Amino acid sequence: MINLLLCFDENYNKVAHLYIHTLLKNVSEKVNIYIIHENPKTLNRIKENLITYEKLNELNIYRFEEDLSRFPNILHGHISEATYYRIYIDNYLPEELEYIFYVDADLLCLKDPIPALKEEVLNLQNSKYFMSARTEVTKEKQVEPHWERLGLEGSRYFNAGVKLIKLQDWKKEDMSKKLETKMILDHDKLLYWDQDVLNSVIDDRFEELNPYLNFNMNLAPDNNNISLDKNEEEEIIFLHYTGSFKPWTIRGAFNKKSVYYHDAYFEFYGIKYYIVNTWRVSAVTQLLKGIFNFQIKNLRYPLSFIYLSIKSLKTPIKK
Repeated sequence: MINLLLCFDENYNKVAHLYIHTLLKNVSEKVNIYIIHENPKTLNRIKENLITYEKLNELNIYRFEEDLSRFPNILHGHISEATYYRIYIDNYLPEELEYIFYVDADLLCLKDPIPALKEEVLNLQNSKYFMSARTEVTKEKQVEPHWERLGLEGSRYFNAGVKLIKLQDWKKEDMSKKLETKMILDHDKLLYWDQDVLNSVIDDRFEELNPYLNFNMNLAPDNNNISLDKNEEEEIIFLHYTGSFKPWTIRGAFNKKSVYYHDAYFEFYGIKYYIVNTWRVSAVTQLLKGIFNFQIKNLRYPLSFIYLSIKSLKTPIKK
């Protein structure tokens, strides 16, 4: 049976709930889901909903208990301390598990992932490595100096948003301890927190993951008016909104490719847009820019978006 793990905090409760809904709606077989969370009590209502799904075999939620005080501070609004939770997965997951798919909360499942997930398990069984991940950038085409900054020797730098892990080998390698030590020693070199640390320790020793299980969806403003290719759209299994431009922010919502998130949110919650603000002044500025630059036309429901964006300005700012 396929086992999936999510690690997130209260700020991502709604986002994670939506992902799990799209997953359980699309899977063709039952799956087990494990969650590591800083305050499981806030998931009580979500748990009540999830256990009603036919394709959920088992749901286990663990309270994160590690001391993160020695780790680098989190400065960006889309990053929280939960990014470190996945370092300690072997402290929480059942001993008997052989394989676990770690998945970020900011994903959407667009079609049945079971065949592809099973294929990845078979590939990793026959591999000398204990982890599969998608290459984000290679040394030849690097967009940032990962190799010099982190002292990498290999040619690939992976995205940590979706990973298949051989848990027993992960434990034999004492990965949690290695990652914790690396995090503390190299804190001044880290730009992408635990992803940098994972790449530093693993350094190209991973099996290549099917890219459609971690399809990179970047919502940077310079591609706001570009839609996803229809042929490629049909292949995507897990859609991953990477980076700081999230579809639930005002600036991210103006991107045409945010439509997948908003459509899924509307279908599940019955509300056309989910808007979260970390900086109120910036949110107002981005809303006005989107209107006056005519990017508001990228939205299915522009008037509802304006109304809900203004309404979101009155709610407490997410920390």
